[in-house]
Amino acid sequence: MSSSDHLENRLRKELYRKISIVESSHARPSEGLIQERIRYYGNKCYEANQMIQQARYEYAALRSDKEHLFNRRGGAFHYLVKLRQLAASHRQQRKELVTFTELFVLPHEWYEILVTADEVEELSRLEFLSKLGEEEYVEPTEPGDRNYPEPVKTHRSYYQKDVTTMIRHQLIKFDALLEEEQEACEFAEAETRRNTTLEDEALRQMRESFSDLQDEIRRQKEDSTEWIETVRDSYYSFMEQNKRNVENSKAMAAELKRVEANQREIITQMTRYMNECQHLAAKIEEKLMESRSREEEKQMEHDCTSPGCSRTGYKRKHYGVHIPTADKEKYETILKQSLQELQEIDDFLSYNVIKERRYGDRVMKETEEGMACVYCKTKGRHYSDACPEVRLVSKRLEILNSEKRCKECLGYHYRKECTKKLPCFIVRLVSTRTTSIITAVSAGNLKKSKTILDEEEKCKL
Repeated sequence: MSSSDHLENRLRKELYRKISIVESSHARPSEGLIQERIRYYGNKCYEANQMIQQARYEYAALRSDKEHLFNRRGGAFHYLVKLRQLAASHRQQRKELVTFTELFVLPHEWYEILVTADEVEELSRLEFLSKLGEEEYVEPTEPGDRNYPEPVKTHRSYYQKDVTTMIRHQLIKFDALLEEEQEACEFAEAETRRNTTLEDEALRQMRESFSDLQDEIRRQKEDSTEWIETVRDSYYSFMEQNKRNVENSKAMAAELKRVEANQREIITQMTRYMNECQHLAAKIEEKLMESRSREEEKQMEHDCTSPGCSRTGYKRKHYGVHIPTADKEKYETILKQSLQELQEIDDFLSYNVIKERRYGDRVMKETEEGMACVYCKTKGRHYSDACPEVRLVSKRLEILNSEKRCKECLGYHYRKECTKKLPCFIVRLVSTRTTSIITAVSAGNLKKSKTILDEEEKCKL
Protein backbone atom coordinates (compact mmCIF):
# COMPACT_ATOMS: atom_id res chain seq x y z
CA MET A 1 0.00 0.00 0.00
CA SER A 2 1.32 3.42 -0.92
CA SER A 3 1.77 6.23 1.55
CA SER A 4 -1.00 8.31 -0.01
CA ASP A 5 -3.46 5.49 0.42
CA HIS A 6 -2.34 5.08 3.99
CA LEU A 7 -2.87 8.76 4.73
CA GLU A 8 -6.26 8.66 3.09
CA ASN A 9 -7.35 5.74 5.23
CA ARG A 10 -6.16 7.49 8.35
CA LEU A 11 -8.05 10.64 7.46
CA ARG A 12 -11.18 8.64 6.71
CA LYS A 13 -10.95 6.84 10.05
CA GLU A 14 -10.42 10.15 11.88
CA LEU A 15 -13.49 11.62 10.23
CA TYR A 16 -15.57 8.58 11.07
CA ARG A 17 -14.35 8.78 14.67
CA LYS A 18 -15.37 12.41 14.92
CA ILE A 19 -18.76 11.66 13.40
CA SER A 20 -19.30 8.91 15.92
CA ILE A 21 -18.34 11.31 18.74
CA VAL A 22 -20.85 13.86 17.52
CA GLU A 23 -23.60 11.29 17.14
CA SER A 24 -22.93 9.66 20.52
CA SER A 25 -22.59 12.89 22.54
CA HIS A 26 -25.73 14.07 24.29
CA ALA A 27 -24.75 17.77 24.27
CA ARG A 28 -22.69 19.61 21.71
CA PRO A 29 -21.24 23.15 22.01
CA SER A 30 -22.65 25.74 19.73
CA GLU A 31 -20.62 27.64 17.15
CA GLY A 32 -20.72 30.86 19.21
CA LEU A 33 -19.44 29.08 22.33
CA ILE A 34 -16.62 27.50 20.33
CA GLN A 35 -15.61 30.86 18.85
CA GLU A 36 -15.67 32.50 22.27
CA ARG A 37 -13.47 29.77 23.76
CA ILE A 38 -11.01 29.96 20.87
CA ARG A 39 -10.69 33.71 21.40
CA TYR A 40 -10.39 33.47 25.21
CA TYR A 41 -7.92 30.57 25.49
CA GLY A 42 -5.96 31.84 22.51
CA ASN A 43 -5.38 35.12 24.34
CA LYS A 44 -4.39 33.14 27.45
CA CYS A 45 -1.83 31.22 25.40
CA TYR A 46 -0.38 34.42 23.96
CA GLU A 47 -0.08 35.83 27.47
CA ALA A 48 2.35 33.00 28.25
CA ASN A 49 5.21 35.00 26.74
CA GLN A 50 4.76 37.79 29.28
CA MET A 51 4.22 35.19 32.01
CA ILE A 52 7.58 33.53 31.27
CA GLN A 53 9.34 36.89 31.04
CA GLN A 54 7.88 37.93 34.40
CA ALA A 55 8.99 34.62 35.89
CA ARG A 56 12.55 35.23 34.70
CA TYR A 57 12.50 38.73 36.19
CA GLU A 58 11.33 37.35 39.54
CA TYR A 59 14.08 34.72 39.53
CA ALA A 60 16.73 37.32 38.61
CA ALA A 61 15.53 39.64 41.40
CA LEU A 62 15.78 36.81 43.91
CA ARG A 63 19.28 35.94 42.69
CA SER A 64 20.34 39.57 43.13
CA ASP A 65 19.35 39.36 46.82
CA LYS A 66 21.39 36.19 47.28
CA GLU A 67 24.57 37.84 48.64
CA HIS A 68 22.59 40.08 50.96
CA LEU A 69 20.61 37.17 52.35
CA PHE A 70 23.67 34.90 52.71
CA ASN A 71 25.43 37.53 54.85
CA ARG A 72 22.63 37.40 57.43
CA ARG A 73 22.11 34.78 60.08
CA GLY A 74 19.74 32.20 58.64
CA GLY A 75 19.84 34.01 55.31
CA ALA A 76 20.68 30.88 53.29
CA PHE A 77 17.60 29.09 54.60
CA HIS A 78 15.49 32.19 53.93
CA TYR A 79 16.83 32.27 50.36
CA LEU A 80 16.05 28.56 49.97
CA VAL A 81 12.45 29.04 51.16
CA LYS A 82 11.89 31.94 48.78
CA LEU A 83 13.43 29.99 45.91
CA ARG A 84 11.22 26.97 46.58
CA GLN A 85 8.12 29.14 46.74
CA LEU A 86 9.08 30.81 43.46
CA ALA A 87 9.76 27.45 41.75
CA ALA A 88 6.43 26.06 42.99
CA SER A 89 4.56 29.10 41.64
CA HIS A 90 6.34 28.72 38.27
CA ARG A 91 5.45 25.02 38.08
CA GLN A 92 1.85 25.96 38.78
CA GLN A 93 1.98 28.54 35.97
CA ARG A 94 3.36 25.88 33.61
CA LYS A 95 0.48 23.58 34.48
CA GLU A 96 -1.99 26.40 33.84
CA LEU A 97 -0.32 27.10 30.50
CA VAL A 98 -0.65 23.43 29.49
CA THR A 99 -4.29 23.48 30.58
CA PHE A 100 -4.96 26.64 28.56
CA THR A 101 -3.35 25.01 25.52
CA GLU A 102 -5.49 21.88 25.85
CA LEU A 103 -8.61 23.99 26.28
CA PHE A 104 -7.59 25.99 23.17
CA VAL A 105 -7.10 22.81 21.11
CA LEU A 106 -10.44 21.32 22.23
CA PRO A 107 -12.69 24.05 20.64
CA HIS A 108 -10.71 23.70 17.38
CA GLU A 109 -11.46 19.97 17.33
CA TRP A 110 -15.13 20.61 18.05
CA TYR A 111 -15.16 23.18 15.25
CA GLU A 112 -13.77 20.56 12.85
CA ILE A 113 -16.28 18.01 14.12
CA LEU A 114 -19.15 20.40 13.43
CA VAL A 115 -17.75 21.02 9.94
CA THR A 116 -17.51 17.28 9.34
CA ALA A 117 -21.09 16.82 10.54
CA ASP A 118 -22.20 19.50 8.03
CA GLU A 119 -23.53 21.67 10.84
CA VAL A 120 -21.04 24.44 10.13
CA GLU A 121 -19.36 25.45 6.92
CA GLU A 122 -15.60 25.36 6.58
CA LEU A 123 -15.51 28.81 5.05
CA SER A 124 -17.20 30.36 8.07
CA ARG A 125 -14.58 28.72 10.33
CA LEU A 126 -11.70 30.03 8.24
CA GLU A 127 -13.33 33.45 8.00
CA PHE A 128 -13.64 33.59 11.78
CA LEU A 129 -9.98 32.67 12.29
CA SER A 130 -8.83 35.24 9.70
CA LYS A 131 -10.88 37.98 11.41
CA LEU A 132 -9.27 37.11 14.74
CA GLY A 133 -5.86 37.38 13.08
CA GLU A 134 -6.65 40.87 11.77
CA GLU A 135 -7.33 42.28 15.27
CA GLU A 136 -4.59 44.54 16.72
CA TYR A 137 -3.18 44.15 20.22
CA VAL A 138 -0.89 46.52 22.11
CA GLU A 139 2.04 44.78 23.78
CA PRO A 140 4.87 46.29 25.85
CA THR A 141 8.46 46.28 24.61
CA GLU A 142 11.61 45.23 26.42
CA PRO A 143 15.10 46.72 26.58
CA GLY A 144 16.85 45.94 23.31
CA ASP A 145 13.72 46.14 21.17
CA ARG A 146 13.51 48.67 18.36
CA ASN A 147 10.69 50.83 19.74
CA TYR A 148 11.57 50.51 23.44
CA PRO A 149 10.05 51.88 25.67
CA GLU A 150 7.05 52.63 23.44
CA PRO A 151 4.46 49.80 23.13
CA VAL A 152 3.89 48.17 19.71
CA LYS A 153 0.80 46.94 17.88
CA THR A 154 0.80 43.26 16.87
CA HIS A 155 -1.49 40.70 15.22
CA ARG A 156 -2.12 37.23 16.63
CA SER A 157 -2.67 34.00 14.75
CA TYR A 158 -5.37 31.75 16.25
CA TYR A 159 -4.74 28.73 14.07
CA GLN A 160 -4.18 25.59 16.09
CA LYS A 161 -0.80 24.78 14.54
CA ASP A 162 0.61 28.29 15.12
CA VAL A 163 -0.56 28.44 18.72
CA THR A 164 0.67 24.95 19.64
CA THR A 165 4.07 25.63 18.04
CA MET A 166 4.36 28.88 19.99
CA ILE A 167 3.32 27.15 23.23
CA ARG A 168 5.86 24.37 22.61
CA HIS A 169 8.67 26.95 22.47
CA GLN A 170 7.34 28.69 25.58
CA LEU A 171 7.23 25.38 27.47
CA ILE A 172 10.86 24.76 26.52
CA LYS A 173 11.78 28.13 28.05
CA PHE A 174 9.66 27.34 31.10
CA ASP A 175 11.38 23.96 31.55
CA ALA A 176 14.82 25.59 31.27
CA LEU A 177 13.84 28.14 33.91
CA LEU A 178 12.52 25.40 36.21
CA GLU A 179 15.72 23.38 35.79
CA GLU A 180 17.79 26.45 36.65
CA GLU A 181 15.63 27.07 39.70
CA GLN A 182 16.03 23.42 40.72
CA GLU A 183 19.82 23.73 40.54
CA ALA A 184 19.65 26.94 42.57
CA CYS A 185 17.52 25.12 45.16
CA GLU A 186 20.08 22.33 45.43
CA PHE A 187 22.89 24.87 45.84
CA ALA A 188 20.87 26.77 48.46
CA GLU A 189 20.22 23.53 50.35
CA ALA A 190 23.95 22.74 50.42
CA GLU A 191 24.75 26.30 51.47
CA THR A 192 22.07 26.11 54.16
CA ARG A 193 23.56 22.91 55.55
CA ARG A 194 27.04 24.45 55.51
CA ASN A 195 25.84 27.65 57.19
CA THR A 196 23.93 25.63 59.75
CA THR A 197 27.11 23.73 60.58
CA LEU A 198 29.06 26.97 60.87
CA GLU A 199 26.36 28.57 62.99
CA ASP A 200 26.23 25.55 65.28
CA GLU A 201 30.01 25.74 65.70
CA ALA A 202 29.81 29.48 66.32
CA LEU A 203 27.05 28.97 68.88
CA ARG A 204 29.13 26.32 70.62
CA GLN A 205 32.11 28.67 70.77
CA MET A 206 29.88 31.48 71.98
CA ARG A 207 28.53 29.27 74.77
CA GLU A 208 32.06 28.35 75.79
CA SER A 209 33.13 32.00 75.66
CA PHE A 210 30.07 32.99 77.66
CA SER A 211 30.90 30.39 80.29
CA ASP A 212 34.50 31.62 80.44
CA LEU A 213 33.26 35.20 80.67
CA GLN A 214 30.98 34.29 83.56
CA ASP A 215 33.93 32.71 85.37
CA GLU A 216 36.06 35.79 84.70
CA ILE A 217 33.30 38.10 85.93
CA ARG A 218 32.93 35.97 89.05
CA ARG A 219 36.66 36.22 89.76
CA GLN A 220 36.67 39.96 89.11
CA LYS A 221 33.70 40.36 91.41
CA GLU A 222 35.52 38.54 94.19
CA ASP A 223 38.64 40.65 93.62
CA SER A 224 36.62 43.87 93.52
CA THR A 225 34.80 42.89 96.72
CA GLU A 226 38.11 42.31 98.48
CA TRP A 227 39.48 45.58 97.11
CA ILE A 228 36.36 47.48 98.23
CA GLU A 229 36.72 46.08 101.73
CA THR A 230 40.37 47.16 101.81
CA VAL A 231 39.48 50.63 100.57
CA ARG A 232 36.66 50.89 103.09
CA ASP A 233 39.00 49.97 105.97
CA SER A 234 41.55 52.48 104.70
CA TYR A 235 38.83 55.10 104.41
CA TYR A 236 37.64 54.51 107.97
CA SER A 237 41.21 54.71 109.32
CA PHE A 238 41.84 57.85 107.27
CA MET A 239 38.65 59.47 108.56
CA GLU A 240 39.59 58.63 112.15
CA GLN A 241 43.01 60.16 111.58
CA ASN A 242 41.33 63.23 110.09
CA LYS A 243 39.08 63.53 113.12
CA ARG A 244 42.09 63.41 115.41
CA ASN A 245 43.86 65.97 113.24
CA VAL A 246 40.79 68.21 113.32
CA GLU A 247 40.69 68.03 117.11
CA ASN A 248 44.39 68.81 117.28
CA SER A 249 43.97 71.64 114.80
CA LYS A 250 41.14 73.09 116.89
CA ALA A 251 43.39 73.11 119.94
CA MET A 252 46.20 74.60 117.87
CA ALA A 253 43.82 77.24 116.47
CA ALA A 254 42.78 78.19 119.99
CA GLU A 255 46.45 78.44 120.98
CA LEU A 256 47.18 80.56 117.89
CA LYS A 257 44.28 82.85 118.73
CA ARG A 258 45.64 83.27 122.24
CA VAL A 259 49.13 83.99 120.88
CA GLU A 260 47.65 86.43 118.38
CA ALA A 261 45.81 88.24 121.16
CA ASN A 262 49.04 88.43 123.18
CA GLN A 263 50.95 89.69 120.15
CA ARG A 264 48.26 92.25 119.46
CA GLU A 265 48.51 93.45 123.05
CA ILE A 266 52.31 93.57 122.81
CA ILE A 267 52.11 95.51 119.55
CA THR A 268 49.65 97.93 121.14
CA GLN A 269 52.01 98.49 124.06
CA MET A 270 54.98 98.89 121.72
CA THR A 271 53.04 101.39 119.65
CA ARG A 272 52.17 103.34 122.75
CA TYR A 273 55.81 103.27 123.87
CA MET A 274 56.94 104.41 120.44
CA ASN A 275 54.49 107.30 120.49
CA GLU A 276 55.71 108.31 123.92
CA CYS A 277 59.32 108.04 122.76
CA GLN A 278 58.61 110.15 119.71
CA HIS A 279 56.87 112.75 121.87
CA LEU A 280 59.81 112.75 124.28
CA ALA A 281 62.28 112.98 121.39
CA ALA A 282 60.37 115.96 120.02
CA LYS A 283 60.56 117.67 123.41
CA ILE A 284 64.27 116.93 123.67
CA GLU A 285 64.82 118.31 120.18
CA GLU A 286 62.90 121.43 121.14
CA LYS A 287 65.02 121.85 124.28
CA LEU A 288 68.16 121.38 122.22
CA MET A 289 67.04 124.04 119.77
CA GLU A 290 66.33 126.44 122.64
CA SER A 291 69.69 125.76 124.26
CA ARG A 292 71.45 126.19 120.91
CA SER A 293 69.71 129.51 120.31
CA ARG A 294 70.68 130.69 123.82
CA GLU A 295 74.29 129.68 123.24
CA GLU A 296 74.33 131.54 119.94
CA GLU A 297 72.92 134.66 121.61
CA LYS A 298 75.52 134.44 124.39
CA GLN A 299 78.27 133.97 121.80
CA MET A 300 77.08 136.97 119.86
CA GLU A 301 76.92 139.09 123.02
CA HIS A 302 80.38 137.90 124.00
CA ASP A 303 81.77 138.76 120.59
CA CYS A 304 80.19 142.18 120.71
CA THR A 305 81.48 143.01 124.23
CA SER A 306 84.96 141.53 123.83
CA PRO A 307 87.89 144.00 123.30
CA GLY A 308 88.83 142.19 120.09
CA CYS A 309 85.67 143.45 118.49
CA SER A 310 87.34 146.67 117.09
CA ARG A 311 88.17 148.00 113.70
CA THR A 312 91.70 146.53 113.74
CA GLY A 313 90.35 143.27 114.96
CA TYR A 314 87.69 143.43 112.35
CA LYS A 315 90.34 143.94 109.77
CA ARG A 316 92.32 140.95 111.04
CA LYS A 317 89.15 138.95 110.79
CA HIS A 318 89.21 139.47 107.06
CA TYR A 319 92.87 138.58 106.72
CA GLY A 320 93.14 135.85 109.32
CA VAL A 321 90.72 134.56 111.97
CA HIS A 322 92.06 133.87 115.43
CA ILE A 323 90.64 130.56 116.70
CA PRO A 324 91.07 129.57 120.32
CA THR A 325 92.92 126.34 121.09
CA ALA A 326 89.88 124.61 122.67
CA ASP A 327 87.64 125.50 119.73
CA LYS A 328 90.33 124.44 117.30
CA GLU A 329 90.51 120.98 118.86
CA LYS A 330 86.73 120.74 118.75
CA TYR A 331 86.61 121.74 115.07
CA GLU A 332 89.39 119.31 114.23
CA THR A 333 87.41 116.53 115.90
CA ILE A 334 84.32 117.46 113.87
CA LEU A 335 86.44 117.61 110.70
CA LYS A 336 87.88 114.14 111.35
CA GLN A 337 84.38 112.73 111.91
CA SER A 338 83.13 114.37 108.70
CA LEU A 339 86.09 113.04 106.73
CA GLN A 340 85.47 109.59 108.18
CA GLU A 341 81.79 109.77 107.15
CA LEU A 342 82.79 110.91 103.65
CA GLN A 343 85.22 108.01 103.43
CA GLU A 344 82.47 105.61 104.48
CA ILE A 345 80.15 107.09 101.85
CA ASP A 346 82.86 106.72 99.18
CA ASP A 347 83.45 103.10 100.19
CA PHE A 348 79.72 102.40 100.08
CA LEU A 349 79.36 103.98 96.62
CA SER A 350 82.40 102.11 95.31
CA TYR A 351 80.76 98.76 96.14
CA ASN A 352 77.14 99.77 95.46
CA VAL A 353 76.88 101.41 92.06
CA ILE A 354 73.81 103.64 91.83
CA LYS A 355 72.62 103.85 88.27
CA GLU A 356 71.17 106.97 86.77
CA ARG A 357 67.41 106.89 86.59
CA ARG A 358 66.24 106.59 83.00
CA TYR A 359 62.69 107.17 81.86
CA GLY A 360 61.10 105.21 79.02
CA ASP A 361 60.05 101.72 77.93
CA ARG A 362 62.30 98.69 78.16
CA VAL A 363 62.23 94.93 77.47
CA MET A 364 60.54 93.21 80.41
CA LYS A 365 60.97 89.65 81.60
CA GLU A 366 58.42 86.98 80.72
CA THR A 367 57.26 86.87 84.35
CA GLU A 368 56.81 90.68 84.37
CA GLU A 369 54.78 91.04 81.16
CA GLY A 370 51.54 91.35 83.13
CA MET A 371 52.92 93.86 85.69
CA ALA A 372 51.21 97.25 85.38
CA CYS A 373 52.71 100.68 86.02
CA VAL A 374 51.31 102.36 89.15
CA TYR A 375 51.09 105.79 87.50
CA CYS A 376 50.10 105.32 83.81
CA LYS A 377 48.52 101.80 84.24
CA THR A 378 50.26 100.32 81.16
CA LYS A 379 51.30 96.64 81.37
CA GLY A 380 54.64 95.06 80.49
CA ARG A 381 56.37 98.22 79.17
CA HIS A 382 58.35 99.77 82.06
CA TYR A 383 58.71 99.85 85.82
CA SER A 384 56.82 102.39 87.91
CA ASP A 385 59.92 104.44 88.86
CA ALA A 386 60.83 104.80 85.14
CA CYS A 387 57.37 105.93 83.99
CA PRO A 388 57.83 108.43 81.11
CA GLU A 389 54.24 109.69 81.33
CA VAL A 390 54.26 110.91 84.96
CA ARG A 391 57.68 112.31 85.94
CA LEU A 392 56.89 115.08 88.45
CA VAL A 393 57.06 114.15 92.13
CA SER A 394 53.98 116.21 92.91
CA LYS A 395 51.87 114.34 90.35
CA ARG A 396 53.16 111.00 91.56
CA LEU A 397 52.38 111.86 95.18
CA GLU A 398 48.92 113.01 94.13
CA ILE A 399 48.27 109.64 92.42
CA LEU A 400 49.56 107.69 95.43
CA ASN A 401 47.40 109.71 97.84
CA SER A 402 44.30 109.35 95.67
CA GLU A 403 44.74 105.56 95.50
CA LYS A 404 45.84 105.31 99.17
CA ARG A 405 49.10 103.55 98.29
CA CYS A 406 52.22 103.28 100.43
CA LYS A 407 54.91 105.80 99.51
CA GLU A 408 57.69 103.34 100.34
CA CYS A 409 56.63 100.17 98.43
CA LEU A 410 53.76 101.65 96.28
CA GLY A 411 51.42 98.89 97.54
CA TYR A 412 48.33 98.55 99.72
CA HIS A 413 48.67 97.66 103.42
CA TYR A 414 45.07 97.97 104.66
CA ARG A 415 45.83 99.57 108.03
CA LYS A 416 49.15 97.74 108.43
CA GLU A 417 52.59 99.27 108.67
CA CYS A 418 55.00 98.97 105.76
CA THR A 419 57.81 96.49 106.36
CA LYS A 420 59.84 97.49 103.31
CA LYS A 421 62.39 100.14 104.39
CA LEU A 422 65.22 101.03 102.01
CA PRO A 423 66.97 104.16 103.44
CA CYS A 424 70.24 105.43 102.00
CA PHE A 425 73.59 105.32 103.76
CA ILE A 426 73.33 108.73 105.49
CA VAL A 427 69.77 108.06 106.58
CA ARG A 428 70.95 104.81 108.18
CA LEU A 429 73.56 106.74 110.18
CA VAL A 430 71.05 109.31 111.39
CA SER A 431 68.44 106.64 112.09
CA THR A 432 71.02 104.64 114.08
CA ARG A 433 71.71 107.58 116.35
CA THR A 434 68.02 108.43 116.69
CA THR A 435 67.27 104.80 117.53
CA SER A 436 69.95 104.83 120.22
CA ILE A 437 68.38 107.96 121.70
CA ILE A 438 64.88 106.45 121.61
CA THR A 439 66.16 103.20 123.09
CA ALA A 440 67.84 105.08 125.94
CA VAL A 441 64.71 107.11 126.61
CA SER A 442 62.42 104.06 126.48
CA ALA A 443 64.73 102.30 128.96
CA GLY A 444 64.44 105.23 131.36
CA ASN A 445 68.15 106.15 131.16
CA LEU A 446 67.73 109.90 130.92
CA LYS A 447 71.38 110.53 131.70
CA LYS A 448 72.50 108.44 128.70
CA SER A 449 69.98 110.14 126.42
CA LYS A 450 71.21 113.55 127.58
CA THR A 451 74.80 112.51 126.84
CA ILE A 452 73.84 111.42 123.31
CA LEU A 453 72.00 114.67 122.70
CA ASP A 454 74.98 116.68 123.91
CA GLU A 455 77.21 114.80 121.49
CA GLU A 456 74.76 115.54 118.70
CA GLU A 457 74.76 119.21 119.65
CA LYS A 458 78.54 119.31 119.59
CA CYS A 459 78.62 117.64 116.19
CA LYS A 460 76.14 120.14 114.83
CA LEU A 461 78.19 123.05 116.21
